[in-house]
Amino acid sequence: MELISFSEWKELAVSEEPVPWQNKIPFVDHREIYAIKDDGETRGYLVLSQQPNKILTLFQLQAVDVGAAYDLLLSSVEHHFSGYRIVAFNVPHQHPVYETYQSREPQQVIEQVWMKN
Repeated sequence: MELISFSEWKELAVSEEPVPWQNKIPFVDHREIYAIKDDGETRGYLVLSQQPNKILTLFQLQAVDVGAAYDLLLSSVEHHFSGYRIVAFNVPHQHPVYETYQSREPQQVIEQVWMKN
């Protein structure tokens, strides 16, 4: 896991998955962006905000490598932030990471209704 800047994230040239506006990088207060790497290659990225009492709010967890499994990406996050409670915020049900979040017992998913016109 490597902390990166917004401009470094843009250099990854990945397209953001459709997420609610509150989860988009420009709208996340006190955001931290991490590149998740394996053997020097970026496999995914993470947008989070650290809260008091060792709580992490995850706004995005995104694979950038077709071969990256969300279970392994989330395991990397859990390992790097050992001792933190991870809370996923506004994860769309159709996003591939949703099932991964749901399968993790201590994780919690905070949801809202996503309305479309």
